[in-house]
Amino acid sequence: MVSMWALKQKLEMNPRIPNNRLQYFQQVAVPEKLNYVDTKFLTRLIQLLKVVFGKREFFIISLLTAALIGRTFLSLYLTSLNSKIVKSMMQGKFNRFLKRVLLY
Repeated sequence: MVSMWALKQKLEMNPRIPNNRLQYFQQVAVPEKLNYVDTKFLTRLIQLLKVVFGKREFFIISLLTAALIGRTFLSLYLTSLNSKIVKSMMQGKFNRFLKRVLLY
């Protein structure tokens, strides 16, 4: 989104724009503070968060998501360990093979 100040700068630098448009944008005041949060927005946000986080279903979905993420990391760890076991078995290193099998 282009601010009024940037638009005004573009208009001033462009010689093909008629003077009446340029004068209009020179008269438009650019507010100093564009973003602010009022109390009405905050109260509505708090009400919305109570609706979203107050439900039992949200916590169940959060637990299921955490379980899926944990299962993914566990699966990656076991796959890595399994490949190390096969590698030590193929290299003929029996001590390393037993150590990794016990970790499994």
